[in-house]
Amino acid sequence: MWHMKTLFLSMVVALPLLLPTWGQAISFYDTRAAWEAAVTGEDDVDLEIPLDEFGVGSLPAGDPLDLPLGGRKLAFDIDLTALQVGVSWATWGGGNTPRVLYTGLGMTDVKGIFDIPEIAFGLEMKPEIFDTMSMTLTLDDGSILTQDVDGSESGEALFFGWAGGSVASMTLSCPECTSGFAFGRMVEASGVVPEPASLFLLGSGLAGLGFWRRKRA
Repeated sequence: MWHMKTLFLSMVVALPLLLPTWGQAISFYDTRAAWEAAVTGEDDVDLEIPLDEFGVGSLPAGDPLDLPLGGRKLAFDIDLTALQVGVSWATWGGGNTPRVLYTGLGMTDVKGIFDIPEIAFGLEMKPEIFDTMSMTLTLDDGSILTQDVDGSESGEALFFGWAGGSVASMTLSCPECTSGFAFGRMVEASGVVPEPASLFLLGSGLAGLGFWRRKRA
């Protein structure tokens, strides 16, 4: 009988240890509100890039941005132009207040590399051309989120975000955006809210351990 008790105890103890791995499955979110409900400790990325009198700046390829949480840095593989969103383009999540990064003419994709893998991150994207374009967020494990985004003056920039996993790089793409595209309103989070099923399993494991101890006593 001792071996059955040992097996049961091993299963009960191992269950909570496995939960962090199970809970790291990547989930995508197409609205910031839904993403914020799924994460903890979120904070906006401040694009501290100097702009000239015309509201234009630059972020050279490889120059890292400081992220607000965990001491992470994020660098991109192409030169980007920093822009201040104009008052007539209040279609980003922050109205006309955010600075955004623009890929440039003919640049239809950009890769972002985290120096420390990221657990939860999001941003908004919008094409430069006045038309609806298919835009995609691709993570380093091959997971993708694709949305059709309206690039007109009245079209809303859309949110692309994920939570879970351990993401070392992401690629933003818009194959038909020959005029380039912009992205901004970046945000990261320090944690992910456990799913109800994971909480139930964790509770069951702890309850089972308590039951085994009472039986043993």
